[in-house]
Amino acid sequence: MDKTNVRAEFRIMGDELRPQEVTEALGLEPSETWCRGDPIRDTSRHRTYASWGLYFAPEETLDIQPLLEKIESTFLPKTEAIRRLRSRFDIEISVDLVIVIEDAAPPGACFEPRFLKLLSDIGARLDLDMYIN
Repeated sequence: MDKTNVRAEFRIMGDELRPQEVTEALGLEPSETWCRGDPIRDTSRHRTYASWGLYFAPEETLDIQPLLEKIESTFLPKTEAIRRLRSRFDIEISVDLVIVIEDAAPPGACFEPRFLKLLSDIGARLDLDMYIN
């Protein structure tokens, strides 16, 4: 992509997390999972925690709001299921936004109260990474 783009990942992580149980609880197929102790590809190391992640594909845009709305519409109906997972496992939840700025054209970034409330309700952190090319 040679225009400004944004992508996102919703991740649930924990030492004793069972990714298959997350899949079943949320009714969503993850983009990637691993368990604690799984080998890390192309290394001799092993994973130190388990992870369940759903990726949202990169989009060329100067407005991150449509991507935030996709995350919200996907996970807002899953709030109670996520809370149950939180009570069952010691987990961390992260919404990772990656913004790649091309040609000095940064996107607009506004986090609506409803999106922030979702993050708060499920105990998620927001990780914002920006790259300028």
